[in-house]
Amino acid sequence: MSPKFKKMCEIYLIFAQDWKDCCDFSLESKEELFQHETYGKEISSNNGFYVGKKYLNLNVNMWREDIKYGFLSEKELFQDGKFPSWWLNKVLSSV
Repeated sequence: MSPKFKKMCEIYLIFAQDWKDCCDFSLESKEELFQHETYGKEISSNNGFYVGKKYLNLNVNMWREDIKYGFLSEKELFQDGKFPSWWLNKVLSSV
C-alpha cells in the first residue's frame, strides 16, 4: 500500500464514523480496499474504508453543489476542523 493510499484511508475513516460499530476497519479491510482499487478484486460490503470512500464522494458532490448555490462556503468547511486542510484544498480546488 502506498503512502498516498494510507493517507486517504485516514480521510475515509472520518466519513465512516457513523458506521464504526458495524463495519470492519481492520488492516485486512484496508488491504482489501487496496486490492479492490488496484486489481478490481471483490470487496466486502462491510468494509469500513469502502463505506467511508462512498460517503466521502457523496459529501464532496453535495458540498460542491451547495457552494455553487451559496448554501455553504469553503470557509465553513475549513473552520469545522474535522477535515485536514491539505485535503480540503485538494477537493475544493475544482469548485
